[in-house]
Amino acid sequence: MKSGTYNEGELLEHANDFERVINASWKYCDLKSRLSFLLSMLFAMKSAFLLRSSSGSCDDLDQLRTPVVGDDSESVARTGIPELNIVHRAVQKLAAAVASNSHVTAIGALRDMGVFALCPILDEQLCRMERLVKNVSGRPRLVFLVELSLFAAELGDFDAVRRYVAEAWSLVPSSWELYNLCIFEGLFALEAGNLDESVRLLKEALTACQTDEITLINCGLRPPNFLLAQRLFERGLRKVVLKHLVGVQDCVATLVDTDRNLGQAH
Repeated sequence: MKSGTYNEGELLEHANDFERVINASWKYCDLKSRLSFLLSMLFAMKSAFLLRSSSGSCDDLDQLRTPVVGDDSESVARTGIPELNIVHRAVQKLAAAVASNSHVTAIGALRDMGVFALCPILDEQLCRMERLVKNVSGRPRLVFLVELSLFAAELGDFDAVRRYVAEAWSLVPSSWELYNLCIFEGLFALEAGNLDESVRLLKEALTACQTDEITLINCGLRPPNFLLAQRLFERGLRKVVLKHLVGVQDCVATLVDTDRNLGQAH
């Protein structure tokens, strides 16, 4: 990892995020459950992509990455969640490598973390994640489709977003998933030149998170999607965006109040 090809702070931030994702997978998920395992894999693959993206471009990267045998949906799923203790040591190794500007050691740390196994080729990561989601059927697939949509949006691949969103609607979305689908539909409406419909969908997105206290908490626990709000702000609709942001803040406040009340009860 050569000097000037990456941002040190961003790289280490993504490395710590990767460790948190792996920690959450082992701590909170029943990895013996196929759905839990696949969802953990999806988040690990996304985190590995962000970490590898922030590591800069290196001529010898492909030579040092973990080889991939086969690439169908089952082989992607068999990659597995890295062991937490190995990841923890590798993150420390990466930090030391960055401090000493050691390219080879840094790449070795990423390999030890399982980053190259989870993300062998940057340009193919969305396709690999899509193949993983082929293992999921029925209504649980809705959660995976929304996560794919969010990842595709980050990549700027809105053709893929449209495909995922179209399928997600057939699975009776609610709560946080419905919130995101409304956001994406608002983006599509804005792209088509329908500003009023876009504003309506921004409001509908917030309504999806306000049906009851449980839904508010669910939405408050998840990261907000500001893609549509940002686009509308750029169009000069500051009051509309401000109202939306206040509504998002209310969701978070409800979560904080609930957590405080539970703490007092105990």
